[in-house]
Amino acid sequence: MAVMKANKYSDNSPQELYRTSQRPHGLTVVHAYRQPFASNPCGTDRGGCEHICVLSHRTDNGGLGYRCRCRMGFDLHADGKRCMSVRQFLLFSSQLAVRGIPFNLSTQEDIILPITGTPSYFVGVDFSAADNSIFFSDTGKDIIYKQKVDGTAIEKNCKAVYVFVLGSYIFWTDWYRPAKIMRAWGDGSHAQSIVNTTLGWPNGLAIDWSAMRLYWVDAFFDKIEHSNFDGQNRLSLDRITQISHPFGLTVFGGYVYFTDWRLGGIVRVRKTDGGEMMIIRRGISHIMHVKSFNADSQIGSNFCNRQTNPNGDCSHFCFPAPYSQRVCGCPYGMKLEANQQTCVDDPSNEPPTLQCGSNSFSCTNGKCVPQIFIFI
Repeated sequence: MAVMKANKYSDNSPQELYRTSQRPHGLTVVHAYRQPFASNPCGTDRGGCEHICVLSHRTDNGGLGYRCRCRMGFDLHADGKRCMSVRQFLLFSSQLAVRGIPFNLSTQEDIILPITGTPSYFVGVDFSAADNSIFFSDTGKDIIYKQKVDGTAIEKNCKAVYVFVLGSYIFWTDWYRPAKIMRAWGDGSHAQSIVNTTLGWPNGLAIDWSAMRLYWVDAFFDKIEHSNFDGQNRLSLDRITQISHPFGLTVFGGYVYFTDWRLGGIVRVRKTDGGEMMIIRRGISHIMHVKSFNADSQIGSNFCNRQTNPNGDCSHFCFPAPYSQRVCGCPYGMKLEANQQTCVDDPSNEPPTLQCGSNSFSCTNGKCVPQIFIFI
């Protein structure tokens, strides 16, 4: 095995230049004459492009012969040169990845670097605009992750998850019959059912802060509904023309975006009646939740985040409550003093031994299984 030389026009007797015991593959000649200097519009200061200058035909782009492009996570400014950080996009999870994509049909595939892992099953997604971070859960590994939008500063099993509670309520769905939508104060107290009729498999709760409405999908009845925060004035998006098994839901601007398991995609409809249906993405295997990342949405204040009263004057946990109130709380092993603000040691306040509730039982792996799944 060797490197050979021969005259490309007439030589029938090639010469051996270099012999080796290894199998040679690629070969090139390095010489300055092979790369003579030639000016191009991207050669000086990237043609004025802030990020990337891409050469094209000399007649392209009004005769400039190049176009500017931006790195992932940025959009090109109207001037065609500057790049602006993307502050609004769709964040969604699937079995294989967590991705960020544009709100509309676009040739731009991703806003953020896709998050993947094997074996993984990504489900929950959320974000914190305050530190430009996203949160996501991997049920394949039973881990909650936090990372910056640019993919840096990854944390596993993060100790605190940012929750923005402007209205000081927590909402959740309960599939145990009869299925219902529940509401409680930020500390979990004052729990009550606000919707408990004509529900099958309610899921994918989302809030439209501009209209102060609570939205949800029902995968049993294949529909999307919304009400006020008391469960009153309940309405349905009746003009949706295609919906087969909705799961996740988010509200942005004048539209609702939902994931559909059978379609394997993300669908956009008008939030008032379900009209103007548009499939944003499809063919996504085992798609789960969707969230509108909007850096301008997490604004406002409550009793727990005021600068004049850091953490609501609570020593440990501060939970926003309705009517401009707050409730202080303590971790296990502690209790509140009489001032209802300071936590002190209390060895009797231990975590409950029964973790699954009265309607479920615990398996040997520590997971909870509803009683309705027991077969005799």
